[in-house]
Amino acid sequence: MKSIKIACISKGNDPRGFGGIETFQRVLYRIFKNNIYFYIFESDKTIMFDVPNIITVNNPKSIREKILLKILGKTRYLSYCIKRDNPDIVIFNKPKDLRLLKNNKTIKKILIQHRNLSAYIQDAFKSKDVIKLIQNELDIFVLLSPQSKEVFSEYLKLSKEKLSIIRHSCELEQLNFKKISGKELVIISRLENSSKRIDLAIKAMKKLSDFKLYIYGDGEDKALLQDLITSENLSKQVFLLDKVTNIAKTLDKHHIFVMTSDYEGYGIVNIEAMTRGLPIILRNTFESAEDIVQNNGILLPAKWNEDDFVNGIKKIYENYDYYSINSITMSQKYRYSIIEKKWQDLIEKLIKN
Repeated sequence: MKSIKIACISKGNDPRGFGGIETFQRVLYRIFKNNIYFYIFESDKTIMFDVPNIITVNNPKSIREKILLKILGKTRYLSYCIKRDNPDIVIFNKPKDLRLLKNNKTIKKILIQHRNLSAYIQDAFKSKDVIKLIQNELDIFVLLSPQSKEVFSEYLKLSKEKLSIIRHSCELEQLNFKKISGKELVIISRLENSSKRIDLAIKAMKKLSDFKLYIYGDGEDKALLQDLITSENLSKQVFLLDKVTNIAKTLDKHHIFVMTSDYEGYGIVNIEAMTRGLPIILRNTFESAEDIVQNNGILLPAKWNEDDFVNGIKKIYENYDYYSINSITMSQKYRYSIIEKKWQDLIEKLIKN
């Protein structure tokens, strides 16, 4: 693996910051270390983690490169940088970014699934050109579950040789003691309500008067959610808190993990919650939801029903040990050693072909 050079197109997802794609990239760095580097665009995101090998595309050091950036613009200059650095493999987080290496047959290309199919159809897959790029340019599409593989392969008409299932992993150690039952629910999320639908969980808390909900995160809808908490008179029951870096410590303080998103790709925070023994309550709004919840919590119907959520929380609480133990058991399939081996095997296979 020493001679392999891997580039990851991060752009607005600096791996030193908070978020699902960012966590995924930190796992990649842990696997490939100095063999991988990340192209980013400068952003105002807070740097919370130490990740080397960052190339800030729109802040070149030499005068010549600065002139080139001004002439080409950020996107074309990024394409130039990739070709200049000549990696063996490029990992893409977004389908549209495949345009950066269109018609380049010397560099291997891997695309990572980060959203469910319907979300891609509403965005990137609206363009037939993007779908053609995937079909004609891509070497491997890494999907997050067997359920995702089935629907994406059918929609995109990709051969089996171009598809690989590698689940996400996380950076947390598995819980090694019994998780004690309690009535503190937790959400850890980007505060973007149009997709995360945190408002649904907040409103439902009126029917769970003896439970409390702690929401950790930051984002554009923080004020909106705080206003909702206030208007629903839930300030003594629902708490909106800042984003956290110590995920394990935060999860260990709470008892049931909640996700009410309209769509997701997989949600690494689900893996983190399982790893720390929290049962999960999740809406079946994305293909991989059925891969996440299997006797380790409650999988709600895609169509939101407040009473289903309330009854699910109560059922988990009343059978807490069963769901918690199953969460820890299920977390085994996300173990770093397993995911590391899958990624190493995939890269070696690509290089040999």
